[in-house]
Amino acid sequence: MQLFVISLEDAFDRRARLEPLLRKLGLPHVFVPGVVGRNLSDDELDRFKHRSSLGLSPGEIGCLLSHVRCWELLLASDMPFAFVCEDDVHFSPSARAVLGELRMPVDEPAVTKLETYLVPALLSRTPFQKIGKHSVCELKSFHAGTGIYAINRAAAERLRAVWTEMILPIDKEMFEPGRASARGVTVFQVCPAPCIQLAMWPGRTAADESAAKSAIGAERMDAGANEGRRSRRFGPVGLAARLVYWSVQSLFLRSRGLKRAYLRFA
Repeated sequence: MQLFVISLEDAFDRRARLEPLLRKLGLPHVFVPGVVGRNLSDDELDRFKHRSSLGLSPGEIGCLLSHVRCWELLLASDMPFAFVCEDDVHFSPSARAVLGELRMPVDEPAVTKLETYLVPALLSRTPFQKIGKHSVCELKSFHAGTGIYAINRAAAERLRAVWTEMILPIDKEMFEPGRASARGVTVFQVCPAPCIQLAMWPGRTAADESAAKSAIGAERMDAGANEGRRSRRFGPVGLAARLVYWSVQSLFLRSRGLKRAYLRFA
C-alpha cells in the first residue's frame, strides 16, 4: 500500500495536520510536490486554452498536472496500484482497514473513489467487494472531487496517454461515467466513504480551517459540491408526488441492478 499525497511546497499547515494522522493510521505515504498553476509560463498555459470554450483555470491545470505526476510515479514502480491523495483529506477510524484490504482489478483499467462530497449517487446494487461496513460498488453517476482515490496501473497508463486531450476539470474527466467509460476505465465508489475533504467535513475544528481552504484549484467553485443538498419544501400534494416518483424510480433502478445511495462519511 502506498499513498502519493499531493501537497504544494508552502502548504505547511496541511502537512502538519495530515502527517501525524497518516502515521497514527499506519498508512505508508510520500508527499508529491503539487504544481502551482499560477506559476506556469504563458506558453505552458497556452497549451490548454484551445481545448474548451470555457477553458481550464491555472489552478485546474496545476491540479491536473499534479495528478499526472502521481500516475507516473505509480508506473515507474512495480506496484499494481496506489492511492492518490490530496493534502486536505480527513480519514475516518475505519480508513486503515479499507485502504489495507481494498482490491483492485488487475488487467481492467479501474479507479476507486474513497471520499464523499455528501451527496446521493447511483451505484451498482451488487458490490464488487465488502470490507466490514463498507461496500465497493461501481459508480454510475458523477461524483465530484479527487481528494483520494485508488488507481491501478492499467488506468494510470490509459489516463496518462490521454491527459493532454483533457478539456474539463480532472474530477469530471475521471469520474463522469460517460467520459470514463469512453476511455475504458471502470469507476468504483466506497460507500460509506472512509475519507472526506476538510472543507466538506462537518466535524472540522477551528484549527482545521486554514488547512480546509482550497490551494490546488483555488479558482474553482465546484457546483458538484452543493449538488443534491439544496433545501426544498413541499406541500402535502407535492410531497405525495415526490414519494410516488421516488418509489417508481427505485423500482426502475432495481430492475437495472442499480441503487441510489447517500454517500455518507464513516
